[in-house]
Amino acid sequence: VLSETMTRFLDNFNLLRMFRVARIIRLLKLFRRFSYLKELRKLLTMATTCMRTLCWSFIFCFVVMTIWAMLLVDLVQPLILKLHEDRGIFGDCEQCLRAASSVMDAN
Repeated sequence: VLSETMTRFLDNFNLLRMFRVARIIRLLKLFRRFSYLKELRKLLTMATTCMRTLCWSFIFCFVVMTIWAMLLVDLVQPLILKLHEDRGIFGDCEQCLRAASSVMDAN
């Protein structure tokens, strides 16, 4: 009984979602008819283009930072551990030892 009620609810929810999308599409069609809103349309187009560029730049920065973190963990982590064991450097700094222990901590 409960699963049948949930199925009906989800079907109605999907129907409402389709009505909302149709309403938004109608508003967008109406928006295109007004010629005095050209500047606003250009502004929205430029904003979406900038957002796309920003998303790609964030992805690029994430990849570069992850590569540097991998290099830190592979190359510098053994040196940090050796300095800690031999000379006692980083003895009171737990974060210093943990920061280079994994890629996620170094990132």
